[in-house]
Amino acid sequence: MRPITAALLILCAFCLPLTARANPYLDFDGTRFYLAYAPNDPSDHLRQYVPAGESMDHWNRMLSSQLYKNLHDPEQYIKTLAHKVQGGKPEKNYELYIDKKKNMYLLEFVDISHRNFVECNIMQANYEKGVGLNLWRYSWRIYNVDKMNEKQLNSMAARIRKDMARIVPKFWVFDFHEKVSAPAPNRANTSQ
Repeated sequence: MRPITAALLILCAFCLPLTARANPYLDFDGTRFYLAYAPNDPSDHLRQYVPAGESMDHWNRMLSSQLYKNLHDPEQYIKTLAHKVQGGKPEKNYELYIDKKKNMYLLEFVDISHRNFVECNIMQANYEKGVGLNLWRYSWRIYNVDKMNEKQLNSMAARIRKDMARIVPKFWVFDFHEKVSAPAPNRANTSQ
């Protein structure tokens, strides 16, 4: 075997597992989330984490990450998601947080469209040159809401969004490399 071919094989052997490997757990907001789903296909960059005792079939809280290698505009991506969340309703049912200097964009919303649960979501998107668009999502669910009417669900959603304001600053600094190190901006310091 030629030395160059052998060197390339060794390099590939070390690099491929690094790109496909997922962390076994992530810590966020005082909770350890364990890897619950990572596809066998290395081209699929979705990773989903839930706390101990929860599963992909029934979870209360979930952290997920997804890498979109061919997307480069997190602002457009997150605004498109916000438009989908709005779904033609006249009242705004989401909040956008934007930091153009860091090229980071955050969307939070409460989804009351499910029959048996309410789902709360905070999504962060940023672009990493040479890597792609990183999307992190923190979700939690409240079950047993199937007997509530729309007014009760909307009232619950408003209360939940107030609680979400506590988590947004923590999630803002949660980056793709699983490090929490920078101070978080508050709503007053972000522009839309």
